[in-house]
Amino acid sequence: MNMTRSSFCPLCDCKCPVLLHLEGHNVVKVSRLDFLSKGSLCFKGKNLPELLNSSRRLQHPLKRVGERGSNTWQEISWKEGLEILREKLFDLRLKYGSETLIWDQGYGSIPPYLLRFLNLFGTPNLLSRSHICSQPRKNAQLITFGALASPDVENSKVVIVWGKNKLSTAKGTSYKLLSARKRGARFIVVDPRQTSLARMAQVWLPLRPGTDGALALGFLHVIIRDGLYDQNFIQQCCVGFEELREQVSVFTPAETARITGLPEKDIISAARIYAIEKPASIEMGNGLDQHTNSFQSIRAILSLMAVSGNLNVKGGNTLLSPSPLGDISRSESLPEVKRQQQIGKNEYPLLCRFKHTAAAPTFIQRLHESHRESPRALVVTKGNPFVTLAQAEMVQKALTKLDFITVSDFILTETAKWADLVFPAAFASEGLELLLYDPALNDNYYADMPKGLLLNRPLPKFRNTKTDTELVFALANEMGLQKEFWMGCVEESFNERLQPLGLTLKDFGEEGLLTLSNSTRSSGVLKTPTTKVELFSAILQKEGLSPLPCYSEPQESPLSSPELLSSYPLIFSSFKSTYYVNSSFRWSDSLREKEIEPMAEIHPETAAWLGLADGQSIEISSLRGSCRMCVRITAAVPPGTVFGVHGWEGRANINFLTSNEQRDPVISSNPLKSLLCSVKGL
Repeated sequence: MNMTRSSFCPLCDCKCPVLLHLEGHNVVKVSRLDFLSKGSLCFKGKNLPELLNSSRRLQHPLKRVGERGSNTWQEISWKEGLEILREKLFDLRLKYGSETLIWDQGYGSIPPYLLRFLNLFGTPNLLSRSHICSQPRKNAQLITFGALASPDVENSKVVIVWGKNKLSTAKGTSYKLLSARKRGARFIVVDPRQTSLARMAQVWLPLRPGTDGALALGFLHVIIRDGLYDQNFIQQCCVGFEELREQVSVFTPAETARITGLPEKDIISAARIYAIEKPASIEMGNGLDQHTNSFQSIRAILSLMAVSGNLNVKGGNTLLSPSPLGDISRSESLPEVKRQQQIGKNEYPLLCRFKHTAAAPTFIQRLHESHRESPRALVVTKGNPFVTLAQAEMVQKALTKLDFITVSDFILTETAKWADLVFPAAFASEGLELLLYDPALNDNYYADMPKGLLLNRPLPKFRNTKTDTELVFALANEMGLQKEFWMGCVEESFNERLQPLGLTLKDFGEEGLLTLSNSTRSSGVLKTPTTKVELFSAILQKEGLSPLPCYSEPQESPLSSPELLSSYPLIFSSFKSTYYVNSSFRWSDSLREKEIEPMAEIHPETAAWLGLADGQSIEISSLRGSCRMCVRITAAVPPGTVFGVHGWEGRANINFLTSNEQRDPVISSNPLKSLLCSVKGL
């Protein structure tokens, strides 16, 4: 029997609404569902049926029977697997305390039920990649504005896309951006690499990797020097303007050009376009998150929005009031003494301030040094820390010191091969899920759409797999938390989450779709200590950090580490593949055909200097280690740089180059996009 079902694409955090076409229990086709937004599916989304139906997916729980890393397994039942995990967690909690458990949520959003489980278990330690993926931007906005500043590109005359290759990595949320370009909005793209968006821009600013903060401060210098700032907005809504004026006085066009490598005239022109041809918006991307100076660079960009008068106006970056689902995290169940034991809380309090997350670099360092307060048990859901955390060799040595590792994933990843217990994972869209699309809660993806709810009903079960939500419910039941988990009834939990919106599941029609009233612009009273935009931040000052946006060189760069240039003369940066999501889905034949080998992009001048031919195998080395890729010679990257694709396992893993010790002092970001390297042909 053929049928269609409203659902969502689970392959990245965009969660694009889709229509699934089924024949029996198989999804045979996926098409875009014009619910909340328009546009087309990306290449990954179009290949969702292959991933859902793949015979390569794990079918049964596995228990390790050989030495760790030997990749020898015994198939077991879910009942036995959950019993093993329960016994290990209870035993380790009794010996070392509940904080001995750390849970790593990899690709996909963190299920609200996971936070509930961790709080009830008694551990503050949730691991994610948020320190290098969105959290620097979100925390900087919450500290500066008290809310997220969503770009209203639909009404912008000028759009700056800063550090974001959206057409490649988030095409499903690009409709309004492309529409703005089509109707004549001017595009300024800030990116060292000439992406597809950069090729569409009237102004492309290929700055030196890691110098975004200097460019933003240089923009501010021009705007303030030329009297292009919004005096009324500054007087009524901001604190710290005079201090900021002094701070940016040294970032003249000449000085900014020296740091960034951009022509002075381009810096001046772009700053004036943004300040004069209003309204203008800035869409920030993940490219800003992966440097040792990420947080303050983003703060400088946020100050640019406010000073220019492009904040909280139609067509600028608007501060929206969220309408969240009900909080079911049970945060009050986590004792304060346990909360204080969160890994990284002392070193990076502002990373932990707005999110239940541990500092991944501190976690790896503690394990590596056999710190007495290190966790002993790790559960990984759809994550691959062996590949995706900085300084891979250090990560791999550190994780093997854990007493017990459990992994839930689609296939045996490099991390799963070192686990003691492996569960077969289902895609989120294969199970019962409730999704809220709200740009006020996640401007990175949902700025392209108004608010809405999607109730995803399960696909026909034909595999012995569980979604992340189903796994958490099953483990909670196994550990005696049935009452706290609605006696296993996920639907009942949905009704509790819907209460703040005045809705129940009965309000959903057969399609499972509900639109909500659009997010409203926040009032002039902001959720900051001064109730205003904090160009000078009281929160940062209290933590002993620079209260004003400032620029510091990447901790490893031609200017900060000139002594390394004789051995490592090139700047290494990274980029994401169009066809995969971080380290996921290279087991798909259709996707693999599009990108068979890991590629590193090098400018023709650099390739000629190194004697490299297009397609040649190369070894890229840094102070930490080396990786191997194939070279793609292209003028899309600046001379003197190497751009390697992120996410490959084995010797192609770029995180053999990156540093766990080098971190942003506020948010613990590692330099995946700005470090020194050398290259030789093989």
